[in-house]
Amino acid sequence: MTAASRILRFFVYLSIFAGLLMLRNALVPHSYDEPVFFLLTVGAAAILCMLYYIVSEGHWAEIAGSIVISLALTVAAALFPPLGILVVLWVLFNIAKTLASIVQLLPLAIASVLLYVLLFPAPVLRAVGLQGFLGLPVLIAYAAFSILYAAKAARDPMKLGLFKLSIMLLSVPLLALLIASIRSGLQNLFRQSLTSTSRAIQMPQTVQAHVRAGVQVDAYTRAVSKTITETAVSTTVGTGGVMLGVGAELVKGNKPSERGDHDGAR
Repeated sequence: MTAASRILRFFVYLSIFAGLLMLRNALVPHSYDEPVFFLLTVGAAAILCMLYYIVSEGHWAEIAGSIVISLALTVAAALFPPLGILVVLWVLFNIAKTLASIVQLLPLAIASVLLYVLLFPAPVLRAVGLQGFLGLPVLIAYAAFSILYAAKAARDPMKLGLFKLSIMLLSVPLLALLIASIRSGLQNLFRQSLTSTSRAIQMPQTVQAHVRAGVQVDAYTRAVSKTITETAVSTTVGTGGVMLGVGAELVKGNKPSERGDHDGAR
């Protein structure tokens, strides 16, 4: 990794940040315009970059393998309930990996929020009463952010650096997705089902002494049929293990591989 290639990468990242600013000006020319289309455009480009990195680095095989393991454990636990302990252990393992990824994403999320605030400063500055900083001060802050990020990103190979930039741009929705996957996985880890059955039983009934057609009838006990409904609650292993397994492997796939770290200056 030569100094010339590092300088080249530095200017590539600067051009990307300049492109983001120009794209913002083109798609959101006024501060009161909705930035939805801009965010969708940037998000789509970042997702394509992430998918390219995951596929080219072979992480897709790890994700597919995790899905197969999760499905196999769930099916095995459904057929033989004592194996449900394996699903629980698998879920706990994936929760630990997902929480570790959340911690790693937090600094990127802070950088992402700062970047988007600098791209769309008007609502934030007006909300805190600092609208006087709109204009040149924001441009200077954006330029400083771009230079600092580009200088740091230039240390990595281009492919890896672009992947990290994509992660930073999507870090906030990724955090939300990871947290939602943990919540959904835990909610669906165990499934309760209600089974209702009806059956007829014979119930004793005492008939008091009475007169029927002029004939005295003594008291007696007779059996009458009565239908009752019984409800049984059964708990089985649900799909939580599968969802958490997939989420954890997606996070794992979003981490730079050692091969990517040694790809040189590409």
